[in-house]
Amino acid sequence: MSGTIPVMICLLVWLYVFTMFVLVGLIELLRAYLLVKSLGWCEGVFTYHVS
Repeated sequence: MSGTIPVMICLLVWLYVFTMFVLVGLIELLRAYLLVKSLGWCEGVFTYHVS
């Protein structure tokens, strides 16, 4: 703990990163749900498609 960066800034950065991680995960779950709903399990989820 060198004290170079204040603890509050570190905490805010980690909170931002965690929030973005959760947000991206939720978006991917929504995309998977919509793909399964429209294409089914085999074509919707188990087919790799770069988007």
